[in-house]
Amino acid sequence: MIPFILGIQGNPCTENIRLSSPTTSVGRITYQWFRNGVAIQGATMANYQIPKGEEGIYVLKANDGGECELSNSFNYKLDTAITKIQTEICKGEVYTVSNQKI
Repeated sequence: MIPFILGIQGNPCTENIRLSSPTTSVGRITYQWFRNGVAIQGATMANYQIPKGEEGIYVLKANDGGECELSNSFNYKLDTAITKIQTEICKGEVYTVSNQKI
């Protein structure tokens, strides 16, 4: 039994991402999802929904009581868009950047 991340569903720009792993063994399997090497509290099912924007490297650990294996990893990273703004600031004018007036 070696778990693997089979399904990746969703659009990272508009919603959550759902990772899924098929059950490949008979018997009782316990699951634990990890983000950047740290166990995610409550993430103990074969599927895990990544909250929007929660970048990191995700891995699934599966244990059937005899074997304990780690899945392949999934690197969830958002592309950052950079918008060029006017570079000339004139005296007496008000500009808003990140909801703060400068």
